[in-house]
This record gives sequence, structure tokens and C-alpha cells, in this order.
Amino acid sequence: MARLYPSLKGKLGSTEYYLTVMKAADVIKEIRSADELVEWNDFTIEERLQREISWGRIKSELAPYLLNEEDRFFGSLIVDIYNDKGVDFEPLSSTFKANNKFYESAGQGFGFLVMTGGESLFALDGQHRLKALQVAITGKGKDGEFVDLPDDLTHNPDLGEEDITVIFIRHENNSHKIRKIFNKINKNAKPTSKGDNIITSEDDPFALISRKLIGPDAPLKEAQVNWRSNTLTKTSKQFTTIGTLYESAEILLSPYNLNKKELPVDLPKHYDRVKVVWETLLKEFELFTEMIHSTEIGKLREEVLVGKPVGQMALIEAIQNCKDHNKSDLHEIIQQLNKIDWKSDSEIWLHIMYEPNGRIKANSTSRKLAARVIAYMVGAELDDNEKATLLTDYRKVKNDFNALLPDPV
Repeated sequence: MARLYPSLKGKLGSTEYYLTVMKAADVIKEIRSADELVEWNDFTIEERLQREISWGRIKSELAPYLLNEEDRFFGSLIVDIYNDKGVDFEPLSSTFKANNKFYESAGQGFGFLVMTGGESLFALDGQHRLKALQVAITGKGKDGEFVDLPDDLTHNPDLGEEDITVIFIRHENNSHKIRKIFNKINKNAKPTSKGDNIITSEDDPFALISRKLIGPDAPLKEAQVNWRSNTLTKTSKQFTTIGTLYESAEILLSPYNLNKKELPVDLPKHYDRVKVVWETLLKEFELFTEMIHSTEIGKLREEVLVGKPVGQMALIEAIQNCKDHNKSDLHEIIQQLNKIDWKSDSEIWLHIMYEPNGRIKANSTSRKLAARVIAYMVGAELDDNEKATLLTDYRKVKNDFNALLPDPV
């Protein structure tokens, strides 16, 4: 059966392409996944792994996004036209003559992509989006089996009427060329960084809170935060990172079980809970106050644990541990935090947060143990079992089974 699609014709290098809009119902009916290509078995294991479909991700993330999000949107599918002998592009100018040469020339790129029905269509890029549309519209996933969607969601056939952008490329009986395109699209695609995701997310409450912590009237100024990376070098002028602020929000709001993909109605209250901790720390925790006003912040960062992002997160987690153990007066906690020896060469942090060669241990296991030790030192009300477990973990990391926990301050 012949098909006609309004299209924009273009060319990049030796590759001619057609930018087209299709109804979602037609997309899932007409376009197949790359693993159904005739040449698929000739692809290397690496190439095939690049396009292995994650049905779990489709079920838990992509299909719910299409069904839940009113402002849903995603990029174009890139589709190979196999057996393209009957495919033709008819420019708009061949049907509708313009008296204006300028319009007539421009009209050469606009027109209709005609397919006679003998071709096959395979997604080179966008397979997960293609299958997510299938699940969202029909409720069927792998091998045509019905998918049990989360949160009592059900499929919605009306999504089939929505418009999907598709970029068609001719197969040209040249599988080598198609494989090169396939590999460039998939192998060289770089995921966005954690910082980029925090900056751009509009449905993650921790991301919104993190961004709101930065600004002229916020606890931190833009110049004090590294937006691009979750590390700070010796020469970095910033005080902390956007990733640290994000994780601090996760830690401080852990009792509320917030969903990373849904904004709570009381988001301002949650923001205030995080904001007050940072504001108070920046005013009353002496090392933070010194750092944000120092012209030698890089030097201080190397000298004290809380100059590092992982040390700042350990500090925040210790504060939350105190709150979880009947010690909730933030001002009192910070007064006692000021009494701790935070120097990077302190015996307290050796093997806990620093290797013997002075290298920081920037992993969550080390951070969490440090947070427990800090909470113990400032008087969190641990029960006997918690104290015994902490002592065991402390001795194990120290590799000294006679070691004692640091004295409470």
C-alpha cells in the first residue's frame, strides 16, 4: 500500500535524508527495530550490544513518561529505508507553481516522500523510544506480551494520533555505509553529565531544590558553585558543586521518601528544610565561613576534609544522622562540629576518608562511615547495638582491632 508523508529533503556529506512527521500509530506499525535488519547477524557483538533493548527501562521510565507527562517530547527517530526502489521524493514546487523565483527555489526542499509499500523500515536510532510508544499505545511489549506498567498505569490508544518526527535515510544497497552511520550515532553519543541533568530537570524535586540554593538571594552565589563537575581541583575557586547540593537535598529529605520523577505539592517546604541547613552552616560552621571568604580557597580545600565535596556530603549526612537519633538542634550540632579536628592529616580520618598517601577516598561507603563517626562525636543518641556496629566497622577500616572511636567533643 502506497504511503505519502510531508517531508523536508536534505543532504549531509554523501547522505540524503528526509525529515518527516508520522502518526505514532503508524510509527509502531511500520518501523521495526534494528535487530530485524537482514544484515543484523553480520554486525559485531559490540555493535549488537549497543542496540540491545532494555525492556525494564521502557517499562519503568519511558512508557510512564509518555502516559503521564502532558508536556512530553522526544527527538527524531532515525530510520533506514530498506528495499527503497519504490521510494521517491516529489518537491512541492512540482505540484504548486509559484510566480516568485525565490519561493520556487526554496520549495525544492519541501515536498512529499512517496513509498510504494515494498520497502522495509528499520530504526537505526530511537529503538527505546519506538518500543516505549508501542507499550504506551498498545500495552504490549516484547513478543507481543502485555506489560504490567507501574503505578496502576494503563496504555492509551489515543497516543497513536500524536506526531512523531522521523528522519529517513535510504539503504542504498550499501550495508557498510549504514553500519558506519549506525555506529557513529550510537557509539559516539555521549550521555549528559550529572550536572547538566540537574540544571535542566524540571520534574526532579532534588534538582529544583539544588538550583534554588544558588542565586543572589540564596545561600550560595553562582560563582561559589561548580555547575559542570562533581569535583573541585586545587585551582578551583568554587566552594562546592551542584552535585553536592543535589545529594545533600537527597540526604536531608530522605525521611520524606520523595519521588525523583514527581514534584511534591509542598516542594517549598522541602526547599526550606534544605535551605536552613545550608544557611546555618555557612553562617555558623567556622570552616565554611572561612572558605567562602578566603582568597586561598584551594589551599584550604587541601588542608581540611570538609573542603572536599565528599567531606561536605559526610558532614550533611552526619547532621541528618543526628536528627534521626534525637539530636535536632542545628545550632547545637554546629557548635560541636566546630570542635572536631577536620585537618586532612588528622588520625581520625586516616583510612576512613584518606589513604596513607593522602589521597581522598571519594566513595559512598567511606562517606557514610565518616558521617556515622561524626554523628557519634557530636552526641547522636546511638543505642548499644549501633555503637557496637560502628566500633566494629571503624576497627575494620583502620585495620586495628584495638582501635577506639574518637572521643565525643
